[in-house]
Amino acid sequence: MTQAPKVIKIHGRARRAYDDGKEVHREDRIYVPSERAWFDILDTNDHFAYRQNWHTGSSLVCSCGSTAGIYLPDVYMRFTSINKGRMICCNSLMQTSHHADGSTG
Repeated sequence: MTQAPKVIKIHGRARRAYDDGKEVHREDRIYVPSERAWFDILDTNDHFAYRQNWHTGSSLVCSCGSTAGIYLPDVYMRFTSINKGRMICCNSLMQTSHHADGSTG
C-alpha cells in the first residue's frame, strides 16, 4: 500500500499536496487522453483528484492516497448538488463514503 501524499490545507480547502516530493495542485478540470475529453473534478474540502504522471498504474489519484476514476452523476450526486455529467472522483469516497484517510469531505 502506498503512503498518502502530504496535503497542505489553506483556509480550510486543500489546494496543494506533495506526492513523493513533487508538488501537485488542485485543478478544476483534467484532460484524460484515453477518453479524449476534459472532466471536472468533484470538489471536496479535504482532498482533490489529480493526474499522476510519474508512476505506473492508475494515473488518476486522490490526495487521500486512493486512486480516482470517472463516475456518472448517479454515483457522485450524494456528495454535490451540481450535475456536471461524468466527473473525476476519489474511488474510496465513491465506494465507502470516506476518503482513504477516513475523512468524509
